Amino acid sequence: MMSQSRKTENHGDVDSRISEKSSIVRINVGGCQFEISLSSLNAFPESLLGDENKRKIFWNTSRQEYFFGRHRTCFEAILYYYQSNGRLRRPDNVPLDIFLEEIRFFQLGPKAFAQVVESENLREIKPKIMPNERWRRFIWQHLQYPESSILARGIYIISMAITLLSSITLAIETLPSSR
Repeated sequence: MMSQSRKTENHGDVDSRISEKSSIVRINVGGCQFEISLSSLNAFPESLLGDENKRKIFWNTSRQEYFFGRHRTCFEAILYYYQSNGRLRRPDNVPLDIFLEEIRFFQLGPKAFAQVVESENLREIKPKIMPNERWRRFIWQHLQYPESSILARGIYIISMAITLLSSITLAIETLPSSR
């Protein structure tokens, strides 16, 4: 009993005060206020908002709300994740890397991450298998990856110049004045 009351004194039992007043939780994300039921948050206990101890550090006592200085548009999708019992879609006007960062921050977990990977049709990039023979690997690397060395950059510039020159020559040959 004593340790429980001490915990309330030191940190303030934020969620019990919220549930005493109402089951609605106020969340401020970058100046925009949102409201969600406590039961929706508690449905995902491993996430940042679903775990009382994790979200406690974001409590603003003076305003009686949780405050996050995060991306507002992303948070609307994250809030919908809680309200829809786990459905997550990236907003069209939010870049994928920012959305994935917000998913990590709010600790939505591997299922949410997998939903985004599937909906965005992402796949793991597999490394290219290089030839076994040293001379083939040398040629491959210098022709395929111009950033690998100065020689590769030179080969790239020469091949692009020849391609450009042949395209210009072909275009000039089709002009009526060149006949």
